[in-house]
Amino acid sequence: FTNFTSHKTNNHYKNHNNNTEKKSSQQTFSMRVSGFMVPANKAFTCLPDDSIKSAVQKMTIKKVGALVVMDGKNPVSILTKTDFVQAYQNNVPLEMTVRDIMIQDLKTVRDNIDRNQAAKFFESSKTHHAIVVDGDKKFVGIISSWDVAVEAGRDDRAWPWIRSEDGKFHNPNEKAPTPTVESPTSVRRESHAYLDYIDSIRSMPYMDD
Repeated sequence: FTNFTSHKTNNHYKNHNNNTEKKSSQQTFSMRVSGFMVPANKAFTCLPDDSIKSAVQKMTIKKVGALVVMDGKNPVSILTKTDFVQAYQNNVPLEMTVRDIMIQDLKTVRDNIDRNQAAKFFESSKTHHAIVVDGDKKFVGIISSWDVAVEAGRDDRAWPWIRSEDGKFHNPNEKAPTPTVESPTSVRRESHAYLDYIDSIRSMPYMDD
């Protein structure tokens, strides 16, 4: 009986290891930042001379965790909940301006890096938000560590299918196509088809193994 149990347990771990290796080898693509960032034209913003009170009100009403501080067409900082907490701790009056509490060191990432590279950036910089720029250093969006976590979860739930760099699903036995230049962000954020597809895949029997 002991030998049978030991044999069965060994087979279980062998199958688990094989599935893990297979899963690791299949997920060879990672979503690009341009595919899941919040586009610049949809990011919530404020001005350096806005009052702290107005910025707090906007963040509360819009239910967001950060505002992009804009000076003309250029972002100069990212105002977060942490900044407000520190301002409260330092007894900063709400009538003072965003300029008085915003961080001057603006963190940026390129739009063509993948999800894993973005995760490493947040880990090394110890921040939770970053401005996304294109090859010409133009402001094209904002990304957070939460966005990275969501993408990682979607990749995990999609298995055994794989997601290409544009976020689309592909049979693991087929080579994923080269992603198009156009960002799929607007499609993925304005349509429920993407999430419905994830739910349909999760309902398949092999997704629960």
